[in-house]
Amino acid sequence: MAIGGYFELELKKFGDTFHPNAILLNTGRNCLEFILFQNNYKKIYLPYYMCKVLLQPIERLGIAHEFYHLDEDFYPEKIIVQDQEALLYINYFGIMDANVQKLSLEYKNLIVDNSQSYFSKPITNVPTFYSPRKFFGLPDGGMVVTKVIKSLNYDKDTSYNRMLHLIKRIDISAEEGFIDFQENEKGLDHLPLLHMSNFTERLLKSIDFAEVSKKRLNNFNFLHKNLQKPNLLSGFLDKASYTVPLIYPFLSEKSEAIKEKLVKNRIYVATYWPDLSKALNDHEKLYSKSIIPLPIDQRYNERDMSKIVEIILSFY
Repeated sequence: MAIGGYFELELKKFGDTFHPNAILLNTGRNCLEFILFQNNYKKIYLPYYMCKVLLQPIERLGIAHEFYHLDEDFYPEKIIVQDQEALLYINYFGIMDANVQKLSLEYKNLIVDNSQSYFSKPITNVPTFYSPRKFFGLPDGGMVVTKVIKSLNYDKDTSYNRMLHLIKRIDISAEEGFIDFQENEKGLDHLPLLHMSNFTERLLKSIDFAEVSKKRLNNFNFLHKNLQKPNLLSGFLDKASYTVPLIYPFLSEKSEAIKEKLVKNRIYVATYWPDLSKALNDHEKLYSKSIIPLPIDQRYNERDMSKIVEIILSFY
């Protein structure tokens, strides 16, 4: 390490990455590739209701795949999984811990996608991967917990050229950095499997995970308390099991108009996912079209949540 000269960014060091046994890679989708490669799977079952970027590592490895449907509780239809096959399940919105636990007992070759549930601990002997940039201000990065059989002889990624959208949001505005954010997302497509960059790892270790957890849970609970009545997912949320959610899922028959008003008030909500298959069942079509993923993250407080509640309740 160089001594002297100009300063780098000064970042606090709170400790590790929250998952001390995880292997640090450069994207979540490459974590899936790592799991498939390590376990020598020949086929994988995937939900129709998922982001299509997960197909990239599967196609790269030439692995057969088949899709399955979810029921109204986001639980997979019954599938027969053979010895060299695997079933991928997504911890949707970070509130499917109970489903994950149940599936781990039902399927011996389960793979858990915790991209939307960073704080959920992996289950012993169940390959699990994370995408920390969905929870924190990071340019890239993925983390995987699985048994390692084959070599880890990968190069290390670099991230200094993927920071523009993060910096612009602070220095100018969210709107000014949005095109750069989209470009960065495109740039992560088809990246080779690499170790996480030094910069992303340093950013990750600068996060106060206890504070993040507290704020997210407080915001989630506040929204649920105030939006429970109009939220068509309330029954499911009341029995859901979660550690720290990614977002608060609000399901409404008025979602299009609500989204439009939220955006007009500079409350930006994602769409999961715009490129879904036309083969969705009725539950999946409803969820993909009408769930509004309300932001609950650590940047916001009760005052911000109250603004969201006020806008949504104006429709009822």
